[in-house]
Amino acid sequence: MLTATLLGSAQDGGVPQAGCRCGHCAAALADRVFERLPVSLALRAPGGLQLFEATHALPRQLALAGAQTPATVWLTHAHLGHIDGLGQFGTEVMNTSEVPLHCSPAVADILRTTPAWHALLDRGNLLLQEFRSGEPVECDGFTVTPLTVPHRSEAGDTHALLVSAGRRLLFLPDHDAWGATLTAVGAASPRDWFRQLGADIVLLDGTFWSSGELPRQAEVPHPPVRETLELLGTRREDDPRVVFIHLNHTNPLCNPESVESTTLVRSGWEAGREGMSFGL
Repeated sequence: MLTATLLGSAQDGGVPQAGCRCGHCAAALADRVFERLPVSLALRAPGGLQLFEATHALPRQLALAGAQTPATVWLTHAHLGHIDGLGQFGTEVMNTSEVPLHCSPAVADILRTTPAWHALLDRGNLLLQEFRSGEPVECDGFTVTPLTVPHRSEAGDTHALLVSAGRRLLFLPDHDAWGATLTAVGAASPRDWFRQLGADIVLLDGTFWSSGELPRQAEVPHPPVRETLELLGTRREDDPRVVFIHLNHTNPLCNPESVESTTLVRSGWEAGREGMSFGL
């Protein structure tokens, strides 16, 4: 059985977030037990560590995964918090040699045309492997099927990644809205989509609890957890395990003692936390 480990549970900036002194960030600055790293996932495979997303917290996340360098990297999209760790594969830090980097053609174009990322390709630190939506990629005893989801397109496209190795794990840290996503995947509801995929575990975008956490939240769309709970209701016996990840520092789920956290647990769902493991 392969094991997936959650290496980060926060939105791109992490908790604490630079320039912020909200209650969650202040607590994390005072005591690292309250810290949350940017969202990332590790899969321990026979050929080495498979890393999903490359964040600025890469050193700590590799240590949490028990690895010095990943064997392979997978990217969902090119927003900074998901790729800003790529620079550490270069000559200034790890100086890796041809680590396969799986991403969409649109993300590959961004990497090729951004000087800092292009240098990693030119020097052979990373080796681009472009995937296609809906086409499974066979890799080291498991498969990854990328699934296009609507998300802000200023940095290319965005994919959820369905990891299959006996059991199935859906990794969906970012998407814009359930209406757009369900239309794109041809499903009537989140539960219907999860069942279509045969998902046993869903690591799901939980960036915001509600729609009013930021003054200009409409500019950074994500389905609020409260809305997702209205669609899912209470967990049923045949439902997958749903774990909310990519939590913004404003999200009350960052505090496991909050009323919102209690509501989530009573509904049968979970908030992600670094070190959570999932058998596949």
